[in-house]
Amino acid sequence: EESADVKKITAYVKVSKEALDDLDFLRSEINTDLRQEIEMKLDEQIAEGSGAGQNLKGIKTYAPAFAVAGTSLASAVDNANRLDALRAAVALVRRNKFRANYIAINPVDAALMDMDKGTDGHYILPPFVTADGTRVAGTTVIESFSIDEGEFLVGDFTKANLRIREEININLGYENDDFTKNMVTILAEMRAVHYIKKHHVKAFVKGTFAAAIAAIDSATTTTTTV
Repeated sequence: EESADVKKITAYVKVSKEALDDLDFLRSEINTDLRQEIEMKLDEQIAEGSGAGQNLKGIKTYAPAFAVAGTSLASAVDNANRLDALRAAVALVRRNKFRANYIAINPVDAALMDMDKGTDGHYILPPFVTADGTRVAGTTVIESFSIDEGEFLVGDFTKANLRIREEININLGYENDDFTKNMVTILAEMRAVHYIKKHHVKAFVKGTFAAAIAAIDSATTTTTTV
């Protein structure tokens, strides 16, 4: 048996009490700041929430680490790079009888892959990558600040389940010295739960580019002392 707890995600903004008389301004603050903040926090939690406290249990907490030991991918790629690492990760997901639909990477790593060049200065574009670099082995690449630089997350994201227990609701009140400072706190919160079924965990693979490249590169050898 498995269980997942509903967690609360919150964000707030402070405005002057006079702002309450300007409903258009107030609506703008709520829609532009608070809702975006809640959505960004939710996105981050789905990706890498630890499950502790009020954190959702994110995909990276469930996902197995990139590992090619015992497969034909181990030390099999000449001059391996980031794109090779992602291609291998897609293969691992398919090996587990799932079909990856997204590759999530940090925007900085996406830029580094775009600018990767050969020794003669030409840009590298493997045959398994589309011309604009947005698909690797038929899998869509998305840039996400929820993924740290140097890391990647590959998988069938239809196996990640998000259930909204309570939609975003707005409350107004005083916090600490708001009253004496003529301020009002506007609080937005929502309740949600995220989970991956136990038999779907292997639909995902997480890893670092450095470790994945080292694992698949043919130049990586183990030195044995005689």
